[in-house]
This record gives sequence, structure tokens and C-alpha cells, in this order.
Amino acid sequence: GGAVVAEPTPGVVGLAVLTAVLGGMLLALLAIRKVPAGERRAMVGQPLPPLTALDDAGRPFDLETLTGRRVMVKFFRGSW
Repeated sequence: GGAVVAEPTPGVVGLAVLTAVLGGMLLALLAIRKVPAGERRAMVGQPLPPLTALDDAGRPFDLETLTGRRVMVKFFRGSW
């Protein structure tokens, strides 16, 4: 007995490339999606919900430390 080796057709190669590209795009979208923990809305002049995060130096920060002061909180997505 012998083995049969066949060249892939351009259609099969194209389908494989398309599958790889679409799969990569799906994985990238799943990696960057954010699922909110319920509806959260903050309005100007209204108290913010409790917020704990890290400051720019990596130290814990709690919004309650600013109670009674006027504060502008700006959220953004970025990478650096």
C-alpha cells in the first residue's frame, strides 16, 4: 500500500485563511469586551456610587476620601 498525497485546492486554502482570520477577530473582540455589572449611570451633580481603584502610583484609592468636595471624575479606556 501507498499513501495518497493531494495538493490543496485554492478554495480549500482560501477557506482555511478566512477561518483563521475570522477566528482571530472573534478572539480579539472577546478579549477586549467589557461586561458591565448592571446598569450604572452617573449624572452631573449627583453622588457617585462607591468606587475603589488604584491611583497612578498603584496605591489603593477610595472615592469616599473626597466626600464633601467637588470632584470631576473622568473615565477612559487606554493602554500604555
